[in-house]
Amino acid sequence: MDIILYIALLLVGFIFLIKGADFSIDGATSIATRLGISKIVIGLTLVAFGTSLPEFSVSFISSIQAYINGTNADIALGNLIGSNLANFGLILGISALIVPIHVSQSVLKRDLPYLILISTVFVILMYYFQMDAQVSRLEGFVLLIFFAYYLKLLLKEKKVIVGLDENHLPLNKSILILIIGLIGVSLGGYFVTSSAEFLAIELLVNVFNMNPEQVITLVGLSIVAIGTSLPELVTTITAIKKGDHDIAIGNVVGSNLFNIMLVIGLTSFIIPLGVTPSVIIDGVLAIILVLVTYLYVKLKGQTTKLLGLFLLLFYTSYLIFIILRAI
Repeated sequence: MDIILYIALLLVGFIFLIKGADFSIDGATSIATRLGISKIVIGLTLVAFGTSLPEFSVSFISSIQAYINGTNADIALGNLIGSNLANFGLILGISALIVPIHVSQSVLKRDLPYLILISTVFVILMYYFQMDAQVSRLEGFVLLIFFAYYLKLLLKEKKVIVGLDENHLPLNKSILILIIGLIGVSLGGYFVTSSAEFLAIELLVNVFNMNPEQVITLVGLSIVAIGTSLPELVTTITAIKKGDHDIAIGNVVGSNLFNIMLVIGLTSFIIPLGVTPSVIIDGVLAIILVLVTYLYVKLKGQTTKLLGLFLLLFYTSYLIFIILRAI
Protein backbone atom coordinates (compact mmCIF):
# COMPACT_ATOMS: atom_id res chain seq x y z
CA MET A 1 0.00 0.00 0.00
CA ASP A 2 2.84 2.37 0.90
CA ILE A 3 4.55 1.69 -2.43
CA ILE A 4 1.39 2.56 -4.39
CA LEU A 5 1.02 5.76 -2.34
CA TYR A 6 4.59 6.84 -3.02
CA ILE A 7 4.31 6.05 -6.73
CA ALA A 8 1.23 8.28 -6.85
CA LEU A 9 3.12 10.96 -4.92
CA LEU A 10 5.97 10.68 -7.44
CA LEU A 11 3.58 11.29 -10.35
CA VAL A 12 1.90 14.21 -8.57
CA GLY A 13 5.34 15.67 -7.89
CA PHE A 14 6.26 15.64 -11.58
CA ILE A 15 2.96 17.34 -12.46
CA PHE A 16 3.66 20.07 -9.89
CA LEU A 17 7.19 20.49 -11.27
CA ILE A 18 6.12 20.81 -14.90
CA LYS A 19 3.16 23.13 -14.36
CA GLY A 20 4.97 25.12 -11.68
CA ALA A 21 7.91 25.71 -14.00
CA ASP A 22 5.54 26.84 -16.75
CA PHE A 23 3.88 29.35 -14.42
CA SER A 24 7.25 30.55 -13.08
CA ILE A 25 8.65 31.38 -16.51
CA ASP A 26 5.46 33.16 -17.65
CA GLY A 27 5.30 35.20 -14.43
CA ALA A 28 9.01 36.03 -14.42
CA THR A 29 9.00 37.08 -18.08
CA SER A 30 5.96 39.30 -17.57
CA ILE A 31 7.50 40.95 -14.48
CA ALA A 32 10.73 41.64 -16.36
CA THR A 33 8.79 43.22 -19.20
CA ARG A 34 6.55 45.33 -16.95
CA LEU A 35 9.40 46.67 -14.79
CA GLY A 36 11.93 47.03 -17.58
CA ILE A 37 14.29 44.61 -15.82
CA SER A 38 16.43 42.35 -17.98
CA LYS A 39 15.43 38.68 -18.03
CA ILE A 40 18.92 37.66 -16.92
CA VAL A 41 18.47 39.60 -13.64
CA ILE A 42 15.04 38.00 -13.10
CA GLY A 43 16.59 34.59 -13.73
CA LEU A 44 19.48 35.32 -11.36
CA THR A 45 17.20 36.51 -8.55
CA LEU A 46 13.49 35.65 -8.42
CA VAL A 47 13.61 32.41 -10.41
CA ALA A 48 16.92 31.27 -8.91
CA PHE A 49 15.72 31.96 -5.36
CA GLY A 50 12.48 30.08 -5.93
CA THR A 51 14.12 27.00 -7.39
CA SER A 52 16.67 27.01 -4.53
CA LEU A 53 13.92 26.70 -1.89
CA PRO A 54 14.10 22.85 -1.81
CA GLU A 55 17.85 22.99 -1.10
CA PHE A 56 17.24 25.53 1.65
CA SER A 57 14.46 23.51 3.31
CA VAL A 58 16.35 20.19 3.13
CA SER A 59 19.61 21.69 4.43
CA PHE A 60 17.97 23.77 7.14
CA ILE A 61 15.93 20.84 8.47
CA SER A 62 18.98 18.55 8.32
CA SER A 63 21.11 21.03 10.25
CA ILE A 64 18.42 21.45 12.94
CA GLN A 65 18.07 17.68 13.32
CA ALA A 66 21.84 17.30 13.57
CA TYR A 67 22.01 20.08 16.17
CA ILE A 68 19.27 18.45 18.27
CA ASN A 69 20.91 15.02 17.99
CA GLY A 70 24.35 16.44 18.72
CA THR A 71 25.79 15.12 15.46
CA ASN A 72 27.69 16.64 12.53
CA ALA A 73 25.53 18.44 9.95
CA ASP A 74 27.70 17.62 6.93
CA ILE A 75 24.69 16.05 5.14
CA ALA A 76 23.19 19.52 4.81
CA LEU A 77 26.39 20.97 3.37
CA GLY A 78 26.91 17.95 1.11
CA ASN A 79 23.41 18.36 -0.30
CA LEU A 80 24.09 21.97 -1.29
CA ILE A 81 27.44 21.30 -2.93
CA GLY A 82 26.00 18.21 -4.61
CA SER A 83 23.12 20.33 -5.92
CA ASN A 84 25.58 22.87 -7.33
CA LEU A 85 27.39 20.09 -9.17
CA ALA A 86 24.04 18.80 -10.45
CA ASN A 87 23.05 22.29 -11.64
CA PHE A 88 26.05 22.52 -13.98
CA GLY A 89 26.83 18.88 -14.71
CA LEU A 90 23.29 17.53 -15.10
CA ILE A 91 21.01 20.51 -15.78
CA LEU A 92 23.28 22.64 -17.97
CA GLY A 93 24.59 19.46 -19.59
CA ILE A 94 21.12 18.27 -20.62
CA SER A 95 20.11 21.79 -21.67
CA ALA A 96 23.20 22.17 -23.87
CA LEU A 97 22.40 18.89 -25.61
CA ILE A 98 18.86 20.09 -26.37
CA VAL A 99 19.78 23.45 -27.89
CA PRO A 100 22.77 25.85 -27.81
CA ILE A 101 22.25 28.48 -25.11
CA HIS A 102 23.58 31.95 -25.87
CA VAL A 103 25.32 33.40 -22.81
CA SER A 104 25.07 37.17 -22.42
CA GLN A 105 28.10 39.37 -21.77
CA SER A 106 26.82 40.31 -18.31
CA VAL A 107 26.92 36.63 -17.28
CA LEU A 108 30.43 36.21 -18.72
CA LYS A 109 31.81 39.40 -17.18
CA ARG A 110 29.94 39.46 -13.85
CA ASP A 111 28.03 36.35 -12.79
CA LEU A 112 30.23 33.41 -13.77
CA PRO A 113 33.46 35.08 -12.50
CA TYR A 114 31.66 35.98 -9.26
CA LEU A 115 30.50 32.35 -8.91
CA ILE A 116 34.08 31.12 -9.37
CA LEU A 117 35.30 33.70 -6.83
CA ILE A 118 32.71 32.91 -4.17
CA SER A 119 33.13 29.14 -4.67
CA THR A 120 36.89 29.50 -4.18
CA VAL A 121 36.46 31.70 -1.10
CA PHE A 122 34.04 29.17 0.36
CA VAL A 123 36.40 26.21 -0.19
CA ILE A 124 39.25 28.19 1.39
CA LEU A 125 37.03 28.97 4.39
CA MET A 126 36.15 25.27 4.74
CA TYR A 127 39.80 24.25 4.50
CA TYR A 128 41.28 26.74 6.93
CA PHE A 129 38.45 26.50 9.44
CA GLN A 130 38.40 22.71 9.42
CA MET A 131 39.92 22.84 12.92
CA ASP A 132 36.42 23.26 14.35
CA ALA A 133 34.92 20.91 11.70
CA GLN A 134 32.17 23.35 10.82
CA VAL A 135 31.11 26.40 8.85
CA SER A 136 30.75 28.79 11.77
CA ARG A 137 28.42 31.76 12.20
CA LEU A 138 31.29 34.11 11.34
CA GLU A 139 31.90 32.32 8.04
CA GLY A 140 28.16 32.35 7.34
CA PHE A 141 28.14 36.10 7.96
CA VAL A 142 31.03 36.55 5.50
CA LEU A 143 29.02 34.70 2.83
CA LEU A 144 26.00 36.91 3.51
CA ILE A 145 28.19 40.00 3.02
CA PHE A 146 29.26 38.64 -0.37
CA PHE A 147 25.58 38.07 -1.18
CA ALA A 148 24.66 41.66 -0.30
CA TYR A 149 27.47 42.96 -2.52
CA TYR A 150 26.29 40.74 -5.40
CA LEU A 151 22.77 42.14 -5.14
CA LYS A 152 24.29 45.62 -5.29
CA LEU A 153 26.01 44.65 -8.56
CA LEU A 154 22.73 43.41 -10.00
CA LEU A 155 20.98 46.68 -9.16
CA LYS A 156 23.39 48.43 -11.53
CA GLU A 157 21.93 46.51 -14.48
CA LYS A 158 20.46 48.94 -17.00
CA LYS A 159 16.71 49.15 -17.53
CA VAL A 160 15.33 47.45 -20.62
CA ILE A 161 12.70 49.36 -22.61
CA VAL A 162 10.17 46.96 -24.13
CA GLY A 163 6.91 47.88 -25.80
CA LEU A 164 3.83 46.56 -23.97
CA ASP A 165 0.70 45.23 -25.61
CA GLU A 166 -2.70 44.12 -24.38
CA ASN A 167 -1.54 40.51 -24.07
CA HIS A 168 0.92 41.33 -21.28
CA LEU A 169 -0.32 40.47 -17.80
CA PRO A 170 -0.75 43.18 -15.11
CA LEU A 171 2.13 43.35 -12.61
CA ASN A 172 0.11 42.07 -9.62
CA LYS A 173 -1.16 39.08 -11.62
CA SER A 174 2.37 38.37 -12.90
CA ILE A 175 3.73 38.30 -9.34
CA LEU A 176 0.89 35.99 -8.23
CA ILE A 177 1.57 33.59 -11.12
CA LEU A 178 5.31 33.60 -10.32
CA ILE A 179 4.64 32.82 -6.63
CA ILE A 180 2.22 30.01 -7.52
CA GLY A 181 4.77 28.61 -9.96
CA LEU A 182 7.63 28.71 -7.44
CA ILE A 183 5.46 27.02 -4.81
CA GLY A 184 4.59 24.40 -7.40
CA VAL A 185 8.20 23.58 -8.30
CA SER A 186 9.19 23.53 -4.61
CA LEU A 187 6.39 21.15 -3.65
CA GLY A 188 7.03 19.08 -6.75
CA GLY A 189 10.71 18.77 -5.91
CA TYR A 190 9.88 17.70 -2.36
CA PHE A 191 7.29 15.12 -3.47
CA VAL A 192 9.58 13.60 -6.09
CA THR A 193 12.60 13.51 -3.78
CA SER A 194 10.82 11.98 -0.77
CA SER A 195 8.93 9.38 -2.83
CA ALA A 196 11.98 8.42 -4.91
CA GLU A 197 14.05 8.11 -1.73
CA PHE A 198 11.48 5.75 -0.17
CA LEU A 199 11.09 3.64 -3.32
CA ALA A 200 14.86 3.36 -3.83
CA ILE A 201 15.44 2.23 -0.24
CA GLU A 202 12.57 -0.29 -0.46
CA LEU A 203 13.92 -1.70 -3.72
CA LEU A 204 17.59 -1.91 -2.75
CA VAL A 205 17.01 -3.25 0.77
CA ASN A 206 14.14 -5.66 0.20
CA VAL A 207 14.89 -6.82 -3.35
CA PHE A 208 18.69 -6.69 -3.51
CA ASN A 209 19.29 -7.23 0.23
CA MET A 210 21.75 -4.35 0.50
CA ASN A 211 22.85 -2.97 3.85
CA PRO A 212 20.27 -0.36 4.96
CA GLU A 213 22.92 2.10 6.19
CA GLN A 214 24.82 1.93 2.89
CA VAL A 215 21.60 2.37 0.94
CA ILE A 216 20.59 5.47 2.93
CA THR A 217 24.04 6.97 2.34
CA LEU A 218 23.96 6.31 -1.39
CA VAL A 219 20.39 7.58 -1.78
CA GLY A 220 21.21 10.71 0.21
CA LEU A 221 24.25 11.53 -1.91
CA SER A 222 22.49 10.96 -5.21
CA ILE A 223 18.68 11.17 -5.12
CA VAL A 224 18.42 13.94 -2.52
CA ALA A 225 20.96 16.17 -4.30
CA ILE A 226 19.44 15.51 -7.74
CA GLY A 227 15.89 15.71 -6.40
CA THR A 228 16.36 19.14 -4.86
CA SER A 229 17.79 20.26 -8.21
CA LEU A 230 14.74 19.09 -10.17
CA PRO A 231 13.05 22.53 -9.96
CA GLU A 232 16.13 24.05 -11.64
CA LEU A 233 16.12 21.30 -14.29
CA VAL A 234 12.45 21.60 -15.23
CA THR A 235 12.46 25.41 -15.04
CA THR A 236 15.60 25.67 -17.19
CA ILE A 237 14.30 23.30 -19.88
CA THR A 238 10.92 25.09 -19.87
CA ALA A 239 12.67 28.44 -20.30
CA ILE A 240 14.69 27.07 -23.22
CA LYS A 241 11.55 25.77 -24.93
CA LYS A 242 9.97 29.21 -24.55
CA GLY A 243 13.10 30.82 -26.02
CA ASP A 244 14.02 32.58 -22.76
CA HIS A 245 17.73 31.68 -22.73
CA ASP A 246 18.62 34.47 -20.29
CA ILE A 247 16.23 33.08 -17.69
CA ALA A 248 17.56 29.55 -18.33
CA ILE A 249 21.25 30.38 -17.81
CA GLY A 250 20.40 32.89 -15.07
CA ASN A 251 18.50 30.21 -13.17
CA VAL A 252 21.45 27.79 -13.20
CA VAL A 253 24.14 30.33 -12.30
CA GLY A 254 21.89 32.17 -9.86
CA SER A 255 20.88 28.97 -8.05
CA ASN A 256 24.53 28.12 -7.42
CA LEU A 257 25.22 31.63 -6.14
CA PHE A 258 22.14 31.51 -3.89
CA ASN A 259 23.08 28.06 -2.55
CA ILE A 260 26.54 29.20 -1.47
CA MET A 261 25.98 32.77 -0.35
CA LEU A 262 22.40 32.81 0.91
CA VAL A 263 21.46 29.22 1.79
CA ILE A 264 24.79 28.16 3.30
CA GLY A 265 25.41 31.65 4.67
CA LEU A 266 22.01 31.96 6.36
CA THR A 267 21.85 28.36 7.57
CA SER A 268 25.35 28.38 9.07
CA PHE A 269 24.72 31.82 10.61
CA ILE A 270 21.78 30.24 12.50
CA ILE A 271 23.25 26.77 13.08
CA PRO A 272 26.91 25.97 12.22
CA LEU A 273 27.25 23.37 9.43
CA GLY A 274 29.63 20.44 9.73
CA VAL A 275 32.63 20.13 7.39
CA THR A 276 34.39 16.91 6.39
CA PRO A 277 37.37 16.40 4.03
CA SER A 278 35.12 14.73 1.44
CA VAL A 279 32.89 17.83 1.25
CA ILE A 280 35.98 19.97 0.55
CA ILE A 281 36.88 17.66 -2.36
CA ASP A 282 33.35 18.05 -3.73
CA GLY A 283 33.70 21.82 -3.45
CA VAL A 284 36.93 21.75 -5.48
CA LEU A 285 35.26 19.60 -8.15
CA ALA A 286 32.41 22.13 -8.34
CA ILE A 287 34.92 24.93 -8.96
CA ILE A 288 36.60 22.92 -11.74
CA LEU A 289 33.25 22.27 -13.42
CA VAL A 290 32.25 25.95 -13.37
CA LEU A 291 35.71 27.10 -14.47
CA VAL A 292 35.77 24.76 -17.49
CA THR A 293 32.24 25.89 -18.44
CA TYR A 294 33.22 29.55 -18.12
CA LEU A 295 36.36 29.22 -20.27
CA TYR A 296 34.52 27.23 -22.95
CA VAL A 297 31.55 29.60 -23.14
CA LYS A 298 33.86 32.63 -23.12
CA LEU A 299 35.59 31.18 -26.17
CA LYS A 300 32.44 30.07 -28.04
CA GLY A 301 29.91 32.62 -26.77
CA GLN A 302 27.34 29.87 -26.14
CA THR A 303 26.94 26.31 -24.95
CA THR A 304 27.28 23.48 -27.46
CA LYS A 305 26.46 19.78 -27.60
CA LEU A 306 30.15 19.05 -27.03
CA LEU A 307 30.09 21.04 -23.79
CA GLY A 308 26.83 19.35 -22.79
CA LEU A 309 28.37 15.92 -23.34
CA PHE A 310 31.42 16.86 -21.27
CA LEU A 311 29.27 18.18 -18.41
CA LEU A 312 27.16 15.02 -18.32
CA LEU A 313 30.24 12.76 -18.43
CA PHE A 314 31.82 14.81 -15.65
CA TYR A 315 28.70 14.53 -13.50
CA THR A 316 28.28 10.80 -14.21
CA SER A 317 31.91 10.25 -13.19
CA TYR A 318 31.26 12.27 -10.03
CA LEU A 319 28.26 10.08 -9.14
CA ILE A 320 30.35 6.95 -9.59
CA PHE A 321 33.08 8.53 -7.46
CA ILE A 322 30.79 9.38 -4.53
CA ILE A 323 29.11 5.96 -4.70
CA LEU A 324 32.48 4.19 -4.50
CA ARG A 325 33.55 6.58 -1.73
CA ALA A 326 30.43 5.79 0.29
CA ILE A 327 30.66 1.99 0.02
